[in-house]
Amino acid sequence: MNLALQGKKWSREDIVERLPLERDQYQIQSSDYKATFLAAGVVLVTYISKRNEESYLRSSIWREIDNNWQM
Repeated sequence: MNLALQGKKWSREDIVERLPLERDQYQIQSSDYKATFLAAGVVLVTYISKRNEESYLRSSIWREIDNNWQM
């Protein structure tokens, strides 16, 4: 699940459906990645995302399953 700036919830299916529509519309840069271990095999990743002149603090939780990290 992804939460948009306006609070709208996006499912994985919603995002995959929209990807082809958003291709090449704008360039996104990211920086300042930080990882915080929450528990064994669970990490909170935060970073800054920049699009045009606007910056956003982003976060995601990653979990290690069968030696692979998944969001």
